Amino acid sequence: MKVHALLALTLTGLAPVIAQSVFYRGYISPQQNCPGNGFVSATVNVGGCVQTEVWPTTSISVTQVNPCPAGSSLQLDVSENDCSNFVSVGSFLAGTCTNTPSINVAALKVTCV
Repeated sequence: MKVHALLALTLTGLAPVIAQSVFYRGYISPQQNCPGNGFVSATVNVGGCVQTEVWPTTSISVTQVNPCPAGSSLQLDVSENDCSNFVSVGSFLAGTCTNTPSINVAALKVTCV
């Protein structure tokens, strides 16, 4: 009986650990519908910051991995600075492929909006 209760408590405690996240793909030439693999890619969790190799990016694809709570959407912000000096130069919603003016993406952050 004690073992079952401990196992149930442990599994219940793990349930909320799954972080909201997106998969980012950056392309160095304009893309229609962002097919295949991007030149740079990363998985980004809400609350974190991911630094990338800096390349002039002209198309950005954002794919939802784990959703936000009902009523909100995942938004990716990109910066031309590293994480310690993050200043958003563009915001992109999950489920989009967007052609952009050339952005030298250096860091990525995700929020639920």
